[in-house]
Amino acid sequence: MSDAYRSIWTDLAGYAFDQGYVDAGGIKTRYLHAGTPGNPVLLMLHGTGSHAEIFSANLGPHSAHFDCYAFDFVGNGRSDKPDRDLEIADYVDHVRAFMDANNIRRAHLLGVSLGSWVAARFALSHADRAAKFTMVAPSGKVSDPERMKRLKATRGGSAADPSWTNIRTMMDRLVHDKTAMFDDMVGCRQQIYRLPGMKEAMPRALALQEPDIRERNLISDADWQRIAAPALVIGALNDHDADFSDAKDIAGLIPGSRLVTMAGVGHWPHLERPAEFNPLNIEFLLGG
Repeated sequence: MSDAYRSIWTDLAGYAFDQGYVDAGGIKTRYLHAGTPGNPVLLMLHGTGSHAEIFSANLGPHSAHFDCYAFDFVGNGRSDKPDRDLEIADYVDHVRAFMDANNIRRAHLLGVSLGSWVAARFALSHADRAAKFTMVAPSGKVSDPERMKRLKATRGGSAADPSWTNIRTMMDRLVHDKTAMFDDMVGCRQQIYRLPGMKEAMPRALALQEPDIRERNLISDADWQRIAAPALVIGALNDHDADFSDAKDIAGLIPGSRLVTMAGVGHWPHLERPAEFNPLNIEFLLGG
């Protein structure tokens, strides 16, 4: 590994970007934006209990070709946190409302984990508004009680006690090479988990880890096969929070999808190995 210091700021250095808030269907929504209006839009969708900064290494390179928005889902990050359990339809509605608020008619979608599940469901329910979509650490096909229990324990425990040790331990699971999880990203997560109301909001953001709620939100095989939008599915062989077989099975169901296998990376290959991930995804979205 390089001995160069890495932070969210070094990832974004050299690129024009801005942060803002928009009312998306009544949800005050925080976003990061980079790119030129008029270019194809790319929405970046994070995972459970996460936030827009996880795309710090991807915003700049993608902004050369796309008008990019990474935003905090409802109930997550610095966006509003309503007092209700959040299911896939809530996130899909939030994506649509965010697009409407920004006058976005159609967009590509890049989703990580939960974000990939939302992207797939959005491609089903809003087919006319979904261009291409990328699924990183894809989710939405299976229930795994052990994974769900672990996610509730790590995310819920970290929100209840956002100590450096708890946050660091949780986030180290997201990468294979622990040196790739840099301190600035851990500190950003810690600051967010220390926000007022985050401890109470986390169980609502973890609703999909409850077996009955998860089951009614899963995408059936028949629905996976109905997806018309071109899909890139990225599975990591060293993912501690997802099984590579999920990526393989999902790619086998979506018509015409492309499966890419990445070795030596964990749940966040887009952050762990951006020099490999960014050209791969840009090529796919541009039509290569």
